[in-house]
Amino acid sequence: MKAKKTLQALLCSLPYQLLQGQIDTPISDICFDSRKVQAGDLYIGIVGTAQDGHEFIEKAIANGAAAIICQNHIQLENHITVVKTEDTRHALALISQNYFDYPDRDLCVVGVTGTNGKTTIATLLYQLFTHCGLASGLLSTIENKIKDQTLASTLTTPDAYSVYALMREMVSVGCQYCFMEVSSHALAQKRVAGIEFNCAIFTNITRDHLNYHATFQEYLYCKKLLFDHLPKNAIALVNADDKNSPVMVQNCAAKVYSYGMLKSADFFGKLNSSTWQGTEIQINSETPTWVQLAGKFNVYNLLAVYGVASLLTNKGDAILTDLSLLNPIKGRFEQVAAGLGAHIIIDYAHTPDALKNILETARAIKLVDKTIQNIVCVFGCGGDRDIEKRPLMGKIAATLADKVIITSDNPRTEPPNQIIDDILSGIIENEKLEKGTFSEFRKSNNHQQTHIQIIPDRKKAIELACQKYAAQDLVLIVGKGHENYQIQGTTKYHFDDREIVEDFLENTE
Repeated sequence: MKAKKTLQALLCSLPYQLLQGQIDTPISDICFDSRKVQAGDLYIGIVGTAQDGHEFIEKAIANGAAAIICQNHIQLENHITVVKTEDTRHALALISQNYFDYPDRDLCVVGVTGTNGKTTIATLLYQLFTHCGLASGLLSTIENKIKDQTLASTLTTPDAYSVYALMREMVSVGCQYCFMEVSSHALAQKRVAGIEFNCAIFTNITRDHLNYHATFQEYLYCKKLLFDHLPKNAIALVNADDKNSPVMVQNCAAKVYSYGMLKSADFFGKLNSSTWQGTEIQINSETPTWVQLAGKFNVYNLLAVYGVASLLTNKGDAILTDLSLLNPIKGRFEQVAAGLGAHIIIDYAHTPDALKNILETARAIKLVDKTIQNIVCVFGCGGDRDIEKRPLMGKIAATLADKVIITSDNPRTEPPNQIIDDILSGIIENEKLEKGTFSEFRKSNNHQQTHIQIIPDRKKAIELACQKYAAQDLVLIVGKGHENYQIQGTTKYHFDDREIVEDFLENTE
């Protein structure tokens, strides 16, 4: 059982003001959800985007909280200890780090940030270092891993308390490395505050999350925070081909390295050939290597992985051999139903740039594989998210795919037809259709004469693609990837693109 620390000990690295009570109060655990508070816990009132934790302080006290941390000045009738600090999110991170005895200092922590590629790079690094016999942990969108133990993941980057708790578990079982995705939300919300990163990777930055960040510049600034806080003895590895890389490492104290395929870079890659089952790549002047990941975008991912492994280990030539053993990532240009006579790929692409990348990869594969007649793209856009990217994605799909089926993604609280309407505006932008584009387009025969189909029911859209196109075409089912749910309204239902594909093909003669 973990020994208790006093509140004063937990606050040692944080400026604060004692509003009332005793600072030497013993603390059993830390909590920021009043419903989960138990006797002796420290409750931290977080100001969130939807709710303010200060409103639940009385509930936390009723559940047994021993002390409260707030960022708004409050005074309670009882004599419970209350501490005020400037930013409770920052406080949660630093207090959690202290509570778990600074586990990041016992690990080599590698953070991956950028719009695309975070999950793939972090997961491939975990695979590679594990192949090399280096005990590792993983914090990612798809799953968290502590050596060979797999834990469920709900966020790209967990809350600060969970980050430090997971790192402590990694240390306790002998992990040497921790590979983690670092989202812009996590940086903005101080979820990784205090972590001493040994290495940070920047993949690229394109339009995303502008429903959360007010501007693209704010989004860029949040990503940059990871590099601003790197110490001198750390490593920064950036994509030389992304125009924002110089901004990322501006005033960065760490040693900066680069990878890329177009500009001069420390780790320079070349794509020699690619099929939908893999790619031959060459890195610097090394012997060409066949890898089980397809596409130019995966060459970038592998260059980052190779670069980190080269900089952090002494494995040398063995790294290339291990690259060839790496497995494709779930929901990232993942081949499904391979044994059922179909050409079907599932991918998580939910940004314009990601959609463009996978469609360009599919077109390159089509040039090589003459058995593929058409590129078919099934996709939608998420509700309650950045609406400006919808027409951009519509235009990209209509331009690069031979056939497009527009459907639902996670509509959330938006009407699916409205989301489809926004997508269509990028496809038929030259046609004079006012509000009600969706209904007018459906009523007209135009869509029957083009390569566009509209099927709001995602299950029906996937089944149609499997039935009509999978035998002779390359079908891309895009947007949800690894997700096994669909959110309609505020309810999350079980829904797995992969299961829909496999069930349909297995039951179709």
